[in-house]
Amino acid sequence: MKQIIKKSLIGIGLYLLAGILFSGYHHYMFITFLLLNIFVSYFVVRNKEKKEARHNLIWINAPILSLLLITSFFTDGIRVVIPYLIFSILGTISLYYYVTSPSKKVAFFVVGLVLITVGVFSFESISGVSDTFDGSYYFDLYKKIVNK
Repeated sequence: MKQIIKKSLIGIGLYLLAGILFSGYHHYMFITFLLLNIFVSYFVVRNKEKKEARHNLIWINAPILSLLLITSFFTDGIRVVIPYLIFSILGTISLYYYVTSPSKKVAFFVVGLVLITVGVFSFESISGVSDTFDGSYYFDLYKKIVNK
């Protein structure tokens, strides 16, 4: 049971880390979450058997994706969550096939690059979020830290 809770907290922690890094700006959170999710999931399941790898990947991704889906119903943010659901699941499936059949490493990297590229460029059209990132937040934060 402790292992399941630890695995569940990995996915939630990665989403929170991406949210903290980019102050909730989903355009950058999305790509960061996808990359972190795939890399951390790989390091968790790289030396596991097929069944154990499948269970670990499910427990890493299911809690955060279900949490995002449930909260989106209450906040009317389902359009922002759809890219997370689609591309996280596709990334996890491709990672599972990479771990279970390591002879297809090139195919995994090609599929991964295509998923990330399509995800980044389609995020704005799927989610409807078209605001530009305001980098002045980080500049103001830097000025506050330096001037103290």
